[in-house]
Amino acid sequence: MQIFVNLVRNAQQALEEHRVRHGAVVVEAAVRGDGVTFGVRDNGPGIPREVLAKLGTPFFTTREAGTGLGISQVKRLVGRLGGEVQIESAEGEGTRVSFTLPTMGAT
Repeated sequence: MQIFVNLVRNAQQALEEHRVRHGAVVVEAAVRGDGVTFGVRDNGPGIPREVLAKLGTPFFTTREAGTGLGISQVKRLVGRLGGEVQIESAEGEGTRVSFTLPTMGAT
């Protein structure tokens, strides 16, 4: 649950901070092979490449009141469950953070 809380909250904050009209946060899920892929995407401002490269580094943040622990915690929790995190973003189009978790019994 903490993974979703962090990802949805990050997307919501990006939309609020950049005052995106008609902002949307979408949560997706799909079964793929031996796992389930979940995604959280938004139609916010997107993330510049130089910032994208640093995401997930503990204590790195672009927010004045941020802790820089949200995405690093997501990566840690997903890794603990045997999964992987992917972050895709295009400036002016939005961001999608997805993670795949193995299904029960998958090796």
